[in-house]
Amino acid sequence: MSFDPSVTPALLKGEVKASMKHRKYCVELFVDPEDGITDAKCTCPRGQVICHHMAALCIHAHHNVSVTVKACAWNAPKSSKMEETKSLNEMFPPKKPNYCAFSRKATTAEVTDFKKRLNSHVVGFTWLLQAEPEETLLLLVPHIENIVFSSEYIASENKIEYFKQKCALSQEKIKKLLKLHVDNQAMKTGL
Repeated sequence: MSFDPSVTPALLKGEVKASMKHRKYCVELFVDPEDGITDAKCTCPRGQVICHHMAALCIHAHHNVSVTVKACAWNAPKSSKMEETKSLNEMFPPKKPNYCAFSRKATTAEVTDFKKRLNSHVVGFTWLLQAEPEETLLLLVPHIENIVFSSEYIASENKIEYFKQKCALSQEKIKKLLKLHVDNQAMKTGL
C-alpha cells in the first residue's frame, strides 16, 4: 500500500488479494480531505463501479495511514547540480566593512582573567580553554611510526624486543599520563 498526499486529490494505492482465488487486484482511491473519496478504480471485473476490494483498501488505510504521512526526504532524488563551496563571509557578508564587536582588543591579562573565571563555571566547551600540553607530555608515548621507521629499528636484529623496549612506559610516565587524563576529564565534566 502507498499513500501520496502530495497530489490533489491524495492518491491511495494498494494490492488486494481476491477472495477464494490466487489473484491480486490493483486498487486506487483518490481522497480529498474535504469531500472524502472522489474517485476509485480496481482491476477486478466489478472495479468500474464499486467493489469490496475498494472497501477493503479504504478500511485498511483508515487504520494504518496518517494524514501526516509523506514521502521520505532521504528517498528523494538528489539534485545533480553541483553547488560551489562558499565561505561564511561570502554567504553572510559583514554589513559594515572592517566591523569589530569591541572598541579595542583584549589584553593578555584580560584574556587570562576571563579564562580563570570561566573555568570556575561548567560550560560545554570549557576544556577547549585549557592550556596546550607541554611538548614533553606529548612525547610520553612514542609514535609507532617513529619507532618502526627509525634506522635503529630497521638495523635491529630482534625487532620485537626493540619495539617492546621503546613502547615500555615507566611508572613515572604512567603517573604523568594518568594525571593528564584525569585533569582533562575533570575539565570536560566540570568536576
